[in-house]
Amino acid sequence: MAGINIVGGFLVTRRMLAMFQKS
Repeated sequence: MAGINIVGGFLVTRRMLAMFQKS
């Protein structure tokens, strides 16, 4: 469970960073 949470949070953070870089 913890591993999935960490991976999920990492992916969300990557998406947010990518959106900020695009704008």
